[in-house]
Amino acid sequence: MGFFDWLLGRKRERPGEAEVTPRDEQSREAEARRLEEERKKREAEARRREEEEKRKREAEERQRQAEAQKRRDIAECRVESFTNSIGMTLKRIPAGSSVMGSYKHGSEQPLHKVTISRTFYMGIHPVTQGEWLRVMGDYPSCFTTPPRQMLPVESVSWPMAQDFCRKLSEKEGLPYRLPSEAEWEYACRADTTREYCFVGFSDYSDEDLGEYAWFRGNTDGGTRHVGQKKPNAWGLFDMHGNVWEWCEDVWHNSYQGAPGDGSAWVEGGDAQSRVMRGGSSQNTPDYLRSAYRYQGYADTRCHSAYGFRVVLAPGPR
Repeated sequence: MGFFDWLLGRKRERPGEAEVTPRDEQSREAEARRLEEERKKREAEARRREEEEKRKREAEERQRQAEAQKRRDIAECRVESFTNSIGMTLKRIPAGSSVMGSYKHGSEQPLHKVTISRTFYMGIHPVTQGEWLRVMGDYPSCFTTPPRQMLPVESVSWPMAQDFCRKLSEKEGLPYRLPSEAEWEYACRADTTREYCFVGFSDYSDEDLGEYAWFRGNTDGGTRHVGQKKPNAWGLFDMHGNVWEWCEDVWHNSYQGAPGDGSAWVEGGDAQSRVMRGGSSQNTPDYLRSAYRYQGYADTRCHSAYGFRVVLAPGPR
């Protein structure tokens, strides 16, 4: 036996050491391949997650940019209409001039020209019970015909309407408010001088009015789901009838001294009362005229015909 054979034999005789067989070598190689495959899988999964996160971040950034652009477009009144986060749709109302008032009642005189110098947005229908719920968290209204979310909110006082506008503004980051009386009539008329948005007072019939409005002639006095009648020329529904709508203005017995720039008239007058417009499902046609003015006591909320719609007028007037 040579020296190297003797040495190899001595090594094999060392305690705790086993002879490495070809099968052992194959097992080690298989384990190494398995570990390598697992490493590659982990690396691939990490790359996949990284790419997925990157795509997610890019999508979120695109969404943020789109929302910022939409906000800029709204702020500059560049979009025809938009729907906000509570599902409320608002329509762009163009700037312009109109004659406000009528000869029918003293409170509607004197007739005077009003110039709306800035484009603004107005809700296409009165605030609904569903929209109120999403902002205020409750149902203040009397009528519940399903689906009640599409009924106009009613039994709402002027301060309650103001609170809604404040909370909606905070939620959306945009300045929602009640319309001025001038803005309301201007939007209702939709560039016409008629008693209603569709016809002169002497020419209409109840059937004609019933195509545009819910009033005493076609209801039992209860409210109806918004947007079911024809809109006016600017795409606004229920400007006549369904519910009375609060305006920003303090009540004055006439237009003597009224501003001509479309702003709300909040000085003087009866500080306990605010202007309401549009008539309701409980009223006869005369109350639904574009020019008709109603004195509503601001703190009253027990009346089941008192509602409102909002406007959005970004930037200074």
